[in-house]
Amino acid sequence: MGDDGPFITEEGPSAVGAYPHLYKAGDLLFVSGMGPRTPDTNEIPGGPIRDDDGNPLDYDIQAQTHSVINNVRAILEAHGSSLDDV
Repeated sequence: MGDDGPFITEEGPSAVGAYPHLYKAGDLLFVSGMGPRTPDTNEIPGGPIRDDDGNPLDYDIQAQTHSVINNVRAILEAHGSSLDDV
């Protein structure tokens, strides 16, 4: 899996803070600050949902959860791991 340290990958969405996507320490990988934004468009899936009058409602938590899991999967796989190891 390579050297220890912080890593930012193209497979994940751009960070909104000063933190890496992943930090490797020995055989351990730590994923940090992962949100639902898609890596290619930087959009948040599942929202905002609008009511019949066009007023924005909350985002769709199910769509966001799937997106977070996909982002974590992509980052882990880019570093030789998988969700099976979580």
